[in-house]
Amino acid sequence: MVSHNRGKRLIRRDFAGQFKEVVVWGNDDHAVYVTTDEIFAKLLRNESDVPAIGFPLEDIFEMPDDTESLDPSCLRPWRP
Repeated sequence: MVSHNRGKRLIRRDFAGQFKEVVVWGNDDHAVYVTTDEIFAKLLRNESDVPAIGFPLEDIFEMPDDTESLDPSCLRPWRP
């Protein structure tokens, strides 16, 4: 797993089609492993039993300039 994007803020689409801001823990050729701010901080301190969750690259998007609206039509796919 590559971790040079660790800490980057992105948007992920979940299995129900909902969009949410997340933090990158790492990525590989097929998935991006993301988590919440709270779990991210715990992972950095080795205090979490909860792993980062992997999402397919096609469900990960750049953070928009306007974080108030997560209009799916305005989101750009993220590529590591």
